[in-house]
Amino acid sequence: MNIVKNNLKGSIPQEISLLQELTVLNIRVNDISGPLPPLNNLVNLTHILINNNDFDGVIPNISTLSNLNTLDISDNDFQGNLVDVANLTQLKTFKVSGNKLSGEVPLSFRDIHLETLHLERTMLNGSVDFLCEHIPTMDIDLDCYDDIPEIQCNCCVGCTYVARECDLSSEVAAHIDITEAAQDFTWSVYSIRINDDYEYFDDDSYITWGSNATERVLVAAGGMYDEGETININICLSFPGDYLLTTETNRTFDNDDALSVGDYAIPLIGSYGGDQYLIFSIDPEGLPVHDVPTPYPTSLMMTPYPTTSPMSIVPTSSQKPTSFRTNSPTYGGTPTVGTNKTLAPTAGVYRPTAFPTDIFTRADATLCIDIQLSTDAFGEETTYYIYKKDDTAVATKTSFDSNMMYELEECLDSNECYYFTIVDEFDDGICCNQGRGNYTVTMNGRILGQGGEFNSSETVNIGGSCSPEPEEDSCQDGYALLNVTMKADWGGPSQNGWSIWSNNQIVAVNTKVLDNRVSSELVCLLETECYYFYLDDSYGDGWNSADGMVQFGDEIVGKGDGDFQFTDETSFGLGCS
Repeated sequence: MNIVKNNLKGSIPQEISLLQELTVLNIRVNDISGPLPPLNNLVNLTHILINNNDFDGVIPNISTLSNLNTLDISDNDFQGNLVDVANLTQLKTFKVSGNKLSGEVPLSFRDIHLETLHLERTMLNGSVDFLCEHIPTMDIDLDCYDDIPEIQCNCCVGCTYVARECDLSSEVAAHIDITEAAQDFTWSVYSIRINDDYEYFDDDSYITWGSNATERVLVAAGGMYDEGETININICLSFPGDYLLTTETNRTFDNDDALSVGDYAIPLIGSYGGDQYLIFSIDPEGLPVHDVPTPYPTSLMMTPYPTTSPMSIVPTSSQKPTSFRTNSPTYGGTPTVGTNKTLAPTAGVYRPTAFPTDIFTRADATLCIDIQLSTDAFGEETTYYIYKKDDTAVATKTSFDSNMMYELEECLDSNECYYFTIVDEFDDGICCNQGRGNYTVTMNGRILGQGGEFNSSETVNIGGSCSPEPEEDSCQDGYALLNVTMKADWGGPSQNGWSIWSNNQIVAVNTKVLDNRVSSELVCLLETECYYFYLDDSYGDGWNSADGMVQFGDEIVGKGDGDFQFTDETSFGLGCS
């Protein structure tokens, strides 16, 4: 049900509970009033979007809605407490801003891995520090800026840090002292676990780690201070434990700036833009030690892992792609929204400064695409979806502001095949009746599709792992086996990747993590097409200390030692001639 911005009045009848096949309730931006009827029978609901109305009363019980992905009831007049979300394991977006809700945020929010949480302009109180583990990847808005904030978040950059007395039987007090903070100064403290493959290289000024060296959990963070403000932050750290302090600012620290743990002070002195990455430990007696690593350098800075010979693909064909698609292809109709995840751009409270992920345990390989969207004069009419090949929605974003430009990233499971659909509720596209809106979908700077002039919707084929998988290392008739064997450098999935393109969409992509271990993948591709194989390195130093080979059928179409910067490519297949 999608009835948006239609000046609807009155209340929702109780009979809505009979619509048991309803998956989307989208009646936002109307003038509907009264209480929200019970919805617990609508077990197929994935999206409840009723924001910007005049609903009142309490939020009804939604504990049975196990498929619910998005709840947006912001800018109404709901009262009472937040609902318990323990059973809502699919919930990714929760927006209740602009209501008269009170009480504390339930602890059940800790266990459902939200990606969007908007709680500002309410009467909610208490602490959400139990969410610190998820804050770095969460779009979160809170009322947390006053000297005594309504909601406390000691791991949200920009929120007022609220110190507490430490439990001296299990905690030690740490202090961050900055004499003259810059407006761009941010800091984060992580609890870390150093794995067995930890490697340390010390030349009195540099420190680096090997792949998968550490795991981290955010403990506290802060920033967005007044220019020249004196900062004295007290943090309680559990012992025993290993910790990481990161700071970022455009100014250099001086001799009066320090992190202290108990009576032990670590000077924050650096010349690299003031950025610091400091490791320290607290022993079982609560005493700080600094033999992780030993000796402890006075200035730590991330540098690439030591390298030897690099790797590069040597093309066996001189043909290169001359251009990418400048208009958007079509892909059937608009399917039903599925039950996977909804993502949103970072807004409101800033995420803590992210420590370079290259040194930490990484997720499995992902397919990350970039979406640049400029809205027209009615941004609230625009929605985009990303669907799997089976028409299940895995990402969506709606409620855009008007005449704004958004730069968004969606990272997807690289084992699937995808397409992107943009929808305009007024059926006039985003260009050019009400402004010159447009969108572009890219991967590593390569255009998958772009446009703006359409009616109700437009679709772009993204691709991914779309090609048939081999059976017992062989392919069906008309297909040839592609074997990609790679050993990348230490950068891992946040830095390294390969993809194969044909007809301006991705037909295959690495599904295994690419690091300094040998990785081999097999794909079946049509023999008659032309394919472009790309190596990508986001750091811009190629795949140092690595090698690889690409074989299509009986022919080696590319091999080398990684000597490139951001990207290298080769083409192959009968269609290239």
